[in-house]
Amino acid sequence: MGGATEAGADRQLVRTNRGEGWRRVQRFMNGSEVQCYEILRMNHETFKSLCKVLSEKYGLKETHNVYVEESVA
Repeated sequence: MGGATEAGADRQLVRTNRGEGWRRVQRFMNGSEVQCYEILRMNHETFKSLCKVLSEKYGLKETHNVYVEESVA
């Protein structure tokens, strides 16, 4: 049981830099169209549209640590 708590604690320690995940998603989206599709399973425009719909229609919001695009990816 202690291992599960420790794993959760490790995950929190990784999230010290809010921009790192965002930059990673940007690299996926702005890299080659093939890489974007292989990682996100959709092209760049479809991904942007999905993020917009989830945000506007369903209320998905960024948190203090994670942008909407990062959550969706």
